[in-house]
Amino acid sequence: MKQFVENVSIPDITPQNVEAKNFHIEDDISVEVSTIHSVKGETHFATLYLETSYYDNCESERIMNYLLGNYITPIQERVKETLKMSYVGMSRPQYMLCLAIHKNNYDCRMDKKNGGLWEIIRLS
Repeated sequence: MKQFVENVSIPDITPQNVEAKNFHIEDDISVEVSTIHSVKGETHFATLYLETSYYDNCESERIMNYLLGNYITPIQERVKETLKMSYVGMSRPQYMLCLAIHKNNYDCRMDKKNGGLWEIIRLS
């Protein structure tokens, strides 16, 4: 998997190009790359939720408090949208969810607060 993350060039997936893209890592391993919109209503064995920037902020910047267990009623429209989208994306896997957050956006309080729910792995 590390080879896939470091070496495979993935084309941009845009609203005009939302069909899933399959990449074969090895003979028996295939990775499907798609948008949250294209997987709504589906379930998967495992999901990698890769945060992106949306209106000048990454998802983690908007939902970190919720990931830390601080559930407050969202007021800002972008936070509401991000919560809805992240729920759809993060509720797809049946067994494993991997949430990729840029190291500049990661809140070290997750190390202490996660109660064993998250295994934190730092890549570089």
